[in-house]
Amino acid sequence: MRNEARSASVAAALAALDDLEAEEHDVSAAVIETMRGQLQARLSRYRDRIDLLRDNEDSIGPPVSPQYEAALHVRRVALDARRDEFLRWRDAG
Repeated sequence: MRNEARSASVAAALAALDDLEAEEHDVSAAVIETMRGQLQARLSRYRDRIDLLRDNEDSIGPPVSPQYEAALHVRRVALDARRDEFLRWRDAG
């Protein structure tokens, strides 16, 4: 359900970009296309997860690949480092 909600939110963002593109504005087409590309990549990931989860409904827990596990580990390391640095700044006053 979470991935379906995320997918729907990204689809809404893509629709908003379409609306923005149709309006008169000061935003360059390159900026809109960059954001569209990022959103489409995210939408593709969410849809892939939804398909994977549907294909494995009978298994216990969500299916994970080695690539997913590695990406999750890298994300956690980066988040931990950011958090530690913010705490260091906070503690330094």
